[in-house]
Amino acid sequence: MWITGFDQLMPEGRPFPHKYFPRVPAQLSVTFGQPVEADELRQALDVMQHVDLTTAKQAERLTGWLGEETRQHSAGVEFYNEMAYNSLIRQRVTAIIQRNVEALGRLVSGDSLRGRP
Repeated sequence: MWITGFDQLMPEGRPFPHKYFPRVPAQLSVTFGQPVEADELRQALDVMQHVDLTTAKQAERLTGWLGEETRQHSAGVEFYNEMAYNSLIRQRVTAIIQRNVEALGRLVSGDSLRGRP
C-alpha cells in the first residue's frame, strides 16, 4: 500500500497548535499494489533451516537484555538460537516487503522518488 498527500494534509514544521490540525484542502490517494509472492516469502523462511546461528561461546558473550535473558533461560544457547532465528526471519521478510512497497511507490510517485537509495 502506498499513500500520497499526507505532506499536504499534515505538513511538518508547523507551529503549535496548528501542527495538530489537518490543512484543508488536501488531495490524498491510497494505492494498493500486487500481493507479495508467497514463494518469495516461503524462500525467506526456508533458507534458515540450513544456517548454523551460534555456538555456546557466542551466547555467553551477549550483553544487555538479550544476554541476561539467555543466562536466565534454562537452555541459554537454544533460547539464543531461537531468538536469532526469529530476528533473521523478521529481517528477511521485512526486506521483501520494503522492496515491494518501494517499487509501488516508484510506480505511483515516479520522478519524486528517483535518486533516493
